[in-house]
Amino acid sequence: METTKESLKHGGQGAAGTNPPTQPSNGFMLHCGPPRVVSSQSMFLVDTTQPMAPLVASTPPPMHRSPGSPSPPTSNASSATTMTPNTPLSASRINFNQPAPQTPVASTTNPTAYPSNLTPKPSDLRPHCSAWDRIALWFPHPDSIMTHGPQIPAEARDKVRAVTLHAWADSTKSSYGAGLLVFHVFCDSHNIPERERAPANSALISRFISSLAGYYSGQTIQGYTYGVQAWHTLNGLPWSLHEDHITAILKGAIKLAPPSTKQDLRQPVTVEIIAAIHSHLTNSPLDTAFYACLTTLFYTTARVGEFTVRRRDSFNPAEHITPMGIRAETDRNNLKTTVFSLPRTKSSLSGEEVQWAAQNGPTDPQTALEAHMAINNPPIDGPLFAYKDGDRHKPLTKSTFIKTLKNTAKAAGYHAVQGHRIRIGATLEYLLRGVPFEVMKVKGRWASDAFQSYLRKHNQILAPYIQAMPAGMATEFTRLAMPPMR
Repeated sequence: METTKESLKHGGQGAAGTNPPTQPSNGFMLHCGPPRVVSSQSMFLVDTTQPMAPLVASTPPPMHRSPGSPSPPTSNASSATTMTPNTPLSASRINFNQPAPQTPVASTTNPTAYPSNLTPKPSDLRPHCSAWDRIALWFPHPDSIMTHGPQIPAEARDKVRAVTLHAWADSTKSSYGAGLLVFHVFCDSHNIPERERAPANSALISRFISSLAGYYSGQTIQGYTYGVQAWHTLNGLPWSLHEDHITAILKGAIKLAPPSTKQDLRQPVTVEIIAAIHSHLTNSPLDTAFYACLTTLFYTTARVGEFTVRRRDSFNPAEHITPMGIRAETDRNNLKTTVFSLPRTKSSLSGEEVQWAAQNGPTDPQTALEAHMAINNPPIDGPLFAYKDGDRHKPLTKSTFIKTLKNTAKAAGYHAVQGHRIRIGATLEYLLRGVPFEVMKVKGRWASDAFQSYLRKHNQILAPYIQAMPAGMATEFTRLAMPPMR
């Protein structure tokens, strides 16, 4: 089944704004070499086997337009509004007739085949495409949109839809796409007419949830339900359900989840594991880029997707960090840190900054980054962890990173190592070094609930604080780690 290990929480958001890139400081570039003026546009190898849907001329509705919509107006460069920083926005300066933002269209390569037990019936409304494209390329029945959707011109409806689509991060779209597939396979198997699938009523959603209960985890079922809801939201259709009933049936599904779906508490990635992985790597361009990325992820407590790209052809400097996004800083106590300006993150619309300091031993991120810069010489305006492949560079994709992580960890004797465990392990490492809980929450950019959950689950974090200790320390830990009274 097509699923994702990213958070299935409702309302995960991608960002719309970006920060301007920051030129690396001279101090840092002395280690990494002078900036190269190399264009990334002609330097990257494009993966030609990405799971995207083919364009089919005879398939209505068009892939990038909602059913029944006219052709988009032609863009006129001279009519676009030019905004300057700190300029007040007024209605008189906005071009309300500009075309909608670009929405996904299917590419010419073939998408991944459906699982044998999750193959929907052929439909013009649901072209075969990748999971993250389904929410955009799968449409409700045109009659449902015309009857229950916003009563506005089709062109305006398409613009609203295109803007709404930018509300979710790619990982969230992938989760929602998995839910949409399961929902429509369920509807197909029960002969639910297209017009009754959206807007869905409480009876249909209740049947859908109950059909999954006992087979999937409660979190997965909840995520699938959120996917169907997001699909309604994107297409302007009402989501009017019996809230108490849906909440109750979701709670029931959680309790009925089979033991096999309960996530094991696997060992966090530690400094020792990273050092063991290092001993099984070579000086190849890929291994060098991978290890620089791994140590940077660990010591910045970052998510894997924040320093890698989803696909080889998906690099966007407005979304992904480049070598220009690095700078060195020194505080009043002469303590040096290296700062990475992430243009866009899952949790911040305007980007965020993360940082590390040089470390002792083989896991030092500064040594790893300098080696990557020297061996791979990534283009200044390309992906930070691009690596050489012949006479071109390849962006380090998330899938390539995870595959290399698992293979090298297994060779080092560590099994079932996951990308998400890097951030958890980094949090554990800093806490065991004595970094205060509140500081670690800020550095790791942890949401309160998630942070408390990991504190309660990992014995290594708890152990130092459940020994005999001063009352003040015990009180502080209890305040941070224990769930609030309800």
